[in-house]
Amino acid sequence: MLHCEFHPGLVEQAAFLAARRAAKDRLLRDELDAAYKIMDLDLRDESFALIHGRWFVKLGLDHPIRTLIAEQPLIACHVGRCHVREAAGRRRENVELFVRAQSTAGGENERTLIIQLCPESLLETDRLSAWLRRELFKIADMLDDAFAYSPILPAVHRSRQNLIRDRYRVLWDAYVHARLRRTHPNAAEPPGRLRERFERAFGHGDSNSSAACLDLLLQMTATTHTRLLGWAIEPQTLPGCQSHGSAAAHDPGELCPLCRFPTYDWYDFAGDVRAELQHALASAQPAWRSDQGACRQCVETYAAVFGGKKRGEMTRLVDALAAEWTDDR
Repeated sequence: MLHCEFHPGLVEQAAFLAARRAAKDRLLRDELDAAYKIMDLDLRDESFALIHGRWFVKLGLDHPIRTLIAEQPLIACHVGRCHVREAAGRRRENVELFVRAQSTAGGENERTLIIQLCPESLLETDRLSAWLRRELFKIADMLDDAFAYSPILPAVHRSRQNLIRDRYRVLWDAYVHARLRRTHPNAAEPPGRLRERFERAFGHGDSNSSAACLDLLLQMTATTHTRLLGWAIEPQTLPGCQSHGSAAAHDPGELCPLCRFPTYDWYDFAGDVRAELQHALASAQPAWRSDQGACRQCVETYAAVFGGKKRGEMTRLVDALAAEWTDDR
């Protein structure tokens, strides 16, 4: 059975805030004043902890978390402990699952659930429940053999990994949203915000199919980690993905083969057939081909140097930039 522990500091602050909101802070202070008379410091601190803990439970501050965890049988079945700690701020609130592998063969891994919250959040029951329910869905997915979660990403450039991670996060949120809107509509992420995030991660070029993709994804009843990761790596394989007109040759955020930085502004070589421009780029990077594409900044830089400078000056600039690219790699 899952054992849930609340950090004493979080308990103390939340209990005081809740007692004050319920106009019972005077009663809490009276009990604490009595404990101050205890001369033994260790016994006094123990008494303080007991008083705060009693009020914490009395005011029902532990109830939402225990209830939400109980909604996910996989968590109760496979996680041994849950630690609820104080977060450094609202933006630092999160839920994580830590796994320690067993040294003996055949033994189940030791799993610990960490929930970090601000004391004020324990009083905001509706917001807390909506947010935590979404996060616990993901924890349950991690524990689901059918979902087969893995934290390992493809061995690619770190900026490419960040792009894949961002896309995967949106896809996973969409999968959680699809299930929650059938069971707990109030806990699902606001549709407008989810759509905006999805458009930012997947909308690009001449394709206007990201809205259709999201609509299909929100009909999912079951999927796997491998499928979500595959869509994050190759967005063109998303259900309902249809490009209109000429499809974009490169996805936004991919690495420019010249400067090796992620770009959202790929140069349109189809609309610029100047042979001297491509010659300038090929001179800078002999292994480069036009079908590999390049970011607009690289193209315009080389075009300006090639058109208005002597060849020697261009070569020195190229060598300097090449040294920077080598350092970045």
